[in-house]
Amino acid sequence: MTQQTMAPIKPSTVQAVLPKGLLDDLRQMIDQTRESVASTVNTRLGMLYWNLGNRVRKEILKEERASMADQLSRQWRDNWLFTMVRDSLRRGCDA
Repeated sequence: MTQQTMAPIKPSTVQAVLPKGLLDDLRQMIDQTRESVASTVNTRLGMLYWNLGNRVRKEILKEERASMADQLSRQWRDNWLFTMVRDSLRRGCDA
């Protein structure tokens, strides 16, 4: 079975056959769809990259984050205890 090739159609022929404004409308529809697809792809890629980074951060830094959280917790507790003792002493001295 031989494959038949069609001769290219000249733009002037297409414009002569199509109703006025149809070609412009079709081009506009194609452009809008391209923009929409590009926007969707960019959004999905951004979400993918965020999820990849989040997963790597959780897997690699989980021990470091835990120790950092413990340090912050201890610092907060020590500062809170210091403040409570200081305030109690001040109240005792003022009485």
